[in-house]
Amino acid sequence: MSDMEELDCPTCGVVFSVNGSYKTRRIKDHKNFYCPNGHTLSYSKQTERSSSDLYEELKGVKKENTELGSKVAALTEEVNTLKKERESLAEEFAALEARVNPLTDDVYYENPCS
Repeated sequence: MSDMEELDCPTCGVVFSVNGSYKTRRIKDHKNFYCPNGHTLSYSKQTERSSSDLYEELKGVKKENTELGSKVAALTEEVNTLKKERESLAEEFAALEARVNPLTDDVYYENPCS
């Protein structure tokens, strides 16, 4: 027995083996073949995608993933910067709010000469 390949029937789940060259022929010619329980199987034309096509698609997906990773990093940095600015403004607001009389809304200014 040479290069047997294990397959499973999507209908009944039975596992069976076929010769590798037989499987290759069915992938190329799209003819029907049968599981041991008689269920019709076939390979659609989509299975003919070449390894070079798949490799190019994979390269494109990896490139897109890298680009998205860079964008995420840049956005994370921007978010952190905005958080620091917000904290700074909150501190500044608290300091200004502390100088306002809540009854009269008068603002107490620090004497720059002191």
